[in-house]
Amino acid sequence: MEGRLGVLRDSLAQFPTDARVPNWLWESGILMLAHFSSVDGSSPAADFAKHHPDEFAWSQPDGAYFYTRYQFRELVRRFPSHDRADDAAYRLADPVEGGECEGYVPCYIEYRGAFRGLNAFLARFPKSEYAGEAVGRANDAFTSNLADALAHPDGFETLSPQTVDSLLKAYSATAARLPDSLRAKTQAGIDSARQMLDSLARAHP
Repeated sequence: MEGRLGVLRDSLAQFPTDARVPNWLWESGILMLAHFSSVDGSSPAADFAKHHPDEFAWSQPDGAYFYTRYQFRELVRRFPSHDRADDAAYRLADPVEGGECEGYVPCYIEYRGAFRGLNAFLARFPKSEYAGEAVGRANDAFTSNLADALAHPDGFETLSPQTVDSLLKAYSATAARLPDSLRAKTQAGIDSARQMLDSLARAHP
């Protein structure tokens, strides 16, 4: 691999204990997102993706590889107290690309709406500068998808209210550890989502 990304990857391989590793991981992740966020299975870069399974996940329905944000995950795992750790963790809370939800409401909430990543981020970095935005996105993961299910019931084959309820309970547990201002915002989102879930459950007993 050529260019700045190639230099960074070589440096990470040759000098794994260097003090600059966290910054190298951050910059590598940004460049990977910019150039390899998704890789068509028939493109010249597919061979690179295929031989780096930690960094790419294959999606059969899409016929493509998707970057797993591996460098950001490594930064958080290896350097949880670094200044870039919460930046990297928030990158892990992007919506999951690839695959199909096939009308399964919890999938749209957890993955397309990125609730799973957002909840993990808030649990680990409750006082991050990104926490307020993360709460707004997590609330929206529930309310927007449940609102869509109410408005277009034929477009969602499986509601699974018990699974959605378990996600809301997980969110409530995380909310208990958030600062007061964010806790109130989180609870408002949870209350709204529960009202919609109850309406859906009554419509689809």
